[in-house]
Amino acid sequence: MIRSVRLRLIARTTQETVRPSYKSPPAVESLRGEPNAVKWGSLDKQRQFFKECESKLGITSLDQWYKITASQVEELGGAGLIANYYGRSLQSALSTIYPNHHWRPWLFRKTPRSFWNDKSNHRAYFDWLQEELGFADRSGWYSASVDQVLHHSASGVLWRFYNNSLILALTTIYSDHQWDVLAFQNVPKYFWKNPSAQRLALDSMGREMGFKSFEDWYSIDVARLKEHKCWSLIRSHYSHSLPAALQTVYPTHPWEPYGFKNMNLPALEDATEPKSHWNTHDGVLKRKKSDKWAPFYFKATS
Repeated sequence: MIRSVRLRLIARTTQETVRPSYKSPPAVESLRGEPNAVKWGSLDKQRQFFKECESKLGITSLDQWYKITASQVEELGGAGLIANYYGRSLQSALSTIYPNHHWRPWLFRKTPRSFWNDKSNHRAYFDWLQEELGFADRSGWYSASVDQVLHHSASGVLWRFYNNSLILALTTIYSDHQWDVLAFQNVPKYFWKNPSAQRLALDSMGREMGFKSFEDWYSIDVARLKEHKCWSLIRSHYSHSLPAALQTVYPTHPWEPYGFKNMNLPALEDATEPKSHWNTHDGVLKRKKSDKWAPFYFKATS
């Protein structure tokens, strides 16, 4: 009995002696303190390390850092610094270590995804690109192409936020500028399917025509309409019908269908809806159950 008790005590003591002591790894925040962060404990030490990297990588100016990746810095011994202090973002590290240099984040090989979520960065980028492309003012953008923007490191922002449309990007970012969307030389066909784009086009047309109010549209000259750059939009998207375009683009205005003096009625077979939807009465083409909309499909045939 006594012997068995002694054996159990010896076994327990032995287990406690050989059991390894284990401490959980420190949290990331603790890496900033002693003793774990002695190596990177100050900006001076971090700057000294980056100076050594510049020597090894052949960097002679700060702008050459744009071509370097975080992995290259990690391979030179900066894994702990980049990972624990800057979330593996070389851009964040450089901005902190060299705060007086004017960094352009979009020029780095990898831009943090969250960077473009801030819309002010969109404007900063296009301000820089305008100067980079040699445009004296906003009018220079009328001759620009999407390829020019993609060539200058902004494929992410165009694709994620503007459906790869340079015009949509410009009119959104510089909404305070009065754009003439019909003056752009490189306009993709799908652009005009966007109602906002159609409104910009008709806004431009109205200004060129000298219109001061919606009522001025009623007296537009058909010949002048057909000569305008906006006519292709009206012809392809609204079956030659200016009233239909205006009703769609400016839906809150109380348009008077019969107020368009120079619009002719279409033949029944030219109606934009199936024949079964239409009736003729007293020489006027009308839609069954809703006479209101029929006049909006009068065509500018003159």
